[in-house]
Amino acid sequence: MTDINLIYPRDFNLNQNTIDQADRTNSTEQKSSVLSLQASSVQESEKILTYTPRIDSSLFPQPNSEISLVELTREASSEGRRTMAAGIAHGDNIFITWSGPDMRPQVAQCHRETLECRSRDLGAIREVRDVYDFHDYTHLVRTHDGTLHVFYSNHSQHLWHIRSSQPDNIDGSWHKSEITYLDGAATNATYPMPVVSNDGTLFVFFRQTTETKSYRPINFVKSTDNGLTWSEPQAAIDFQNSRSDHLNEIYVGRMIHDKETDRILMSWTLSGGGPEYTSRDTYHKNVFFASFDPKTNQFYAVTGQELGSSIDNDEAINACLAYDSGSLDQEKEHHINYKPLVHKDPKTGWPLIAFYDFNKEHAYLAKWDGQTWQHRELPFDPKEFTITPEGNLQALYSQDKKFYISESLDSGESWQQTQAIDTPEHFNRMIAITDIPDLFLTQHITKTEFDSMATTGNVPTYLLHISE
Repeated sequence: MTDINLIYPRDFNLNQNTIDQADRTNSTEQKSSVLSLQASSVQESEKILTYTPRIDSSLFPQPNSEISLVELTREASSEGRRTMAAGIAHGDNIFITWSGPDMRPQVAQCHRETLECRSRDLGAIREVRDVYDFHDYTHLVRTHDGTLHVFYSNHSQHLWHIRSSQPDNIDGSWHKSEITYLDGAATNATYPMPVVSNDGTLFVFFRQTTETKSYRPINFVKSTDNGLTWSEPQAAIDFQNSRSDHLNEIYVGRMIHDKETDRILMSWTLSGGGPEYTSRDTYHKNVFFASFDPKTNQFYAVTGQELGSSIDNDEAINACLAYDSGSLDQEKEHHINYKPLVHKDPKTGWPLIAFYDFNKEHAYLAKWDGQTWQHRELPFDPKEFTITPEGNLQALYSQDKKFYISESLDSGESWQQTQAIDTPEHFNRMIAITDIPDLFLTQHITKTEFDSMATTGNVPTYLLHISE
């Protein structure tokens, strides 16, 4: 029998940590051929919550594995974050981020063994919006010097960067800045996706909003000095508004760093107004894959073909297409879900991508076999993939108030359900914590909250631990 241990931050000691007030005026630091930063330090007094776990081992007995749930908060905001960079494990620490009330960035530091956590509100850099917007969620990475980096955006406007002053510690002041063009112009960014390469270079990919309705390319900036200075934004996936069906909006589902090859793997789908071009983000079509070499800033197709420093429409169709969803259907406009989920097959080393085809009303797995993309129906709609200690592919998914784990011994050809676990919430978001295979950030996002973009501060958020 297995127990779910529920760990609540209900009995905590509140420590009011006063941060020295610093000048809020923008300062500019320049470096040859790098980005200027509009910088300020953490300004406000902030609450650091330290809580002692309350564990009830009698709840929800289940077979096979022990499941522990650490309730991080019940006051997160509904948001549409990518399945990546929710947190990272290093040494005895786990660092996690989520969006609090009004999308204010939150961070937590948890002990890897005891799962005891403390958290704090980093505070928004600028309140440039009058309304809550679920696009403005946070992501977190760690550079080799121990600095923690939190990135978030103001939808289609600003790209924000908050970095810790103490290595591997959420205490102390955090430096806050806006990443801009060299002349100070805003990046018009949405969906920041940070990745750290093997040599410690920090990349942030993001979608740029242009003045053209259905033209939204992917750009990136990079830093070689742990986020002190940044390169000028560069094009990554950019169709130059060239498609006659106006599907020039790029929705990247996920980026993951493959440490073995030092490549960044990415999957995406297309969106846009369609032939009638009445509005943007009306249709979704196809699933694509490419990898990025952070040493050379070059993109590659799955075949190894070099695509250059950015990917255009012809290269995407001819070299990156992993699944063709067919002609556009006006009755089912969103053929493909927003976030195709890329992962690396632990058996073959080839990429695989999970996605949902709304035309066929089924989840699929696109898997490269060394020659072509093979497509397999999935018996579930996975929220996350991980690798078991034995080197097998593992999928996580949920239905109602049950959390499921299925395992594949043959690279996704067949699946065996290994876990069916009752949970206190319906976890429709699960994101693996980087560098540890058995920890996940889980959330309960209701459809009404997500669609309305109007309710903040009521989303249950947990750290979920699976142990044998």
